[in-house]
Amino acid sequence: MKERKKLADGRYFAFVGYKKPGSNQQHKFFLGREEDAAMQRIALIRSLWKHSTIIAREMGEPQIWEEIGLSIACEVAADRTTISVRIEDCELADTAVGVLADWQAVVPGVRLKMLDQAAEAEGSLLRRKEAEKYISMGRELLEQGGSQTLHEAIKAYVVALKKNKLYLVSDGSRQTDWGKVILDQIEFCADHMPDVRLSELNKLSKIKELLEVIVARPFKKSPNGTPTKTPIKKGYATAVIKEFRVFINWLHDSDDFHWEKPRDHAVKPMQVKQIAEAGGGAASRRDVQVARTRHALDLRDAVGTLLDVPRLGDGFRPSRGCHASPGRNTASHQAPRS
Repeated sequence: MKERKKLADGRYFAFVGYKKPGSNQQHKFFLGREEDAAMQRIALIRSLWKHSTIIAREMGEPQIWEEIGLSIACEVAADRTTISVRIEDCELADTAVGVLADWQAVVPGVRLKMLDQAAEAEGSLLRRKEAEKYISMGRELLEQGGSQTLHEAIKAYVVALKKNKLYLVSDGSRQTDWGKVILDQIEFCADHMPDVRLSELNKLSKIKELLEVIVARPFKKSPNGTPTKTPIKKGYATAVIKEFRVFINWLHDSDDFHWEKPRDHAVKPMQVKQIAEAGGGAASRRDVQVARTRHALDLRDAVGTLLDVPRLGDGFRPSRGCHASPGRNTASHQAPRS
């Protein structure tokens, strides 16, 4: 691009951009006699040329002055601060207003307006209505998402688990024993975690606060649902934490809940509280392992595939970690240790 020059009469000029494909001759702009003003005008003209080349590249056309851009550049060179722009080939008025807005962003300090003022007014109204529609949708989304709660989400998750064929017997009439264990774990969360709004779980620290409820090993409940004075076993607490993390993944992917994992979300180990135990907890290791084995047997019957799983009998005790729950992240459903 050639540098600006000064004529004998004191006028500055500069060559910027091309008007014809394949031409080596650039367009000549006269910028006036005031040097500082000339520098400001040439800066705007070069920005207009750059925008023209971007449009040409996107359209797959030669790198020449776009008609609107060149007309604005000529007016800028003539020191016009308010410029009327002719915009054609736009069937919709709001599209024309959008084109004008794109060029306006290139030349701050200069006011652009459409030559067809009626079309500009119509287009501006249409764009304003469209913007209001999206603002209304955004508000509705925020309000709906802000009212959804943890317990509401857990209930929906329980419904989804109960419909999951992996946790139903072959005829679909009831849950497998392992399915019941999983339901027990997530419902334990609902029984002991506060019913916070999902919008409050916007940071990893908030999710950690919920998990710390389980880390502290709250009291288990008796078979009839009444609280006891016996804390849950350490292994059971670990299993509940893992299941809650599976629930978090489900919630992130759910279309029915407006919530996503926070950006700082990460799975970090949590140390379950050590308590001197005098006896049984919420579920023993044998209970969970037996339930996992029965689940594998039920699944074998359902799909007609012989799994290498021994049948239960008196005194049977599965070896630790040998029966993974098919279809789930086994790292999230290992048999808890006591």
